Amino acid sequence: MVLWWCFEEELFHADSNFEGEYIPDEKRNDPSAYVNGITPTIQVVIRSKQPDPANPGQFIDDRFIGRSVIWATAEASDPNIGVAFLSLKRKRVFFVNGESRDSDHPGASKHVTFDVGGSIPSGFNAYKWSFTFHLEGVWDGAGNLIDAQDAQGTPIESKFDKTAELHAYSTIGLPSLPWNTSRIQTKPWVNAIAYAGYKCGTFGGATAVEVADKIIAFLHSGQGMHSYNHTTGVPSYGYAGADERRQTWGMFNLTSYMF
Repeated sequence: MVLWWCFEEELFHADSNFEGEYIPDEKRNDPSAYVNGITPTIQVVIRSKQPDPANPGQFIDDRFIGRSVIWATAEASDPNIGVAFLSLKRKRVFFVNGESRDSDHPGASKHVTFDVGGSIPSGFNAYKWSFTFHLEGVWDGAGNLIDAQDAQGTPIESKFDKTAELHAYSTIGLPSLPWNTSRIQTKPWVNAIAYAGYKCGTFGGATAVEVADKIIAFLHSGQGMHSYNHTTGVPSYGYAGADERRQTWGMFNLTSYMF
């Protein structure tokens, strides 16, 4: 699902310069969104860098020019909201000139595609978590194991990096109008999802009816969006202006807007 911040303001990664939601060097950490029931894949670019003496565990050494088995555990910010389904399954990753490759084929993508642990749970939810990356077994270009081993010769697992907190939303279904255009079929707005979830208290809702019930209750609880136009043939809610009779405020169709 392609997220926009709001109407006519897309996230940077949604354009032709796609690089991803999370790029630590650029301090970019955009949210993502998934539909209930799907099992997504997550693409990661891993680059080696020289060890930092002050933080020796947070690097992939330039020796890692061969291949290694990498995976990531998802650690929830809120212990009451599980994110184990977002953990990245083990995959053999190749490196060329210190940058990851999805396979050993010439021209392979630097974006390594990882399978996640499970499908997106049901309901309208927000997830916050961080990835801790693990590595097992490092080989050089000739196929020689160069990582540390235990006494039995088994590669020792090690942690090599951890992301900042990541955000994702899960929706009960694909959005309809007005998020349906010829250029991008579905483009829900981050601010609309956040408003419906955090302000209206709908996160955790299991069905569209349950979510709609909470939204309507919130909008009629003195939160400002209290006027309902039922005289023009197109029922819609809106923020009331100084002169409600003129209805100079913007308005939207609730059914189309929220689902």
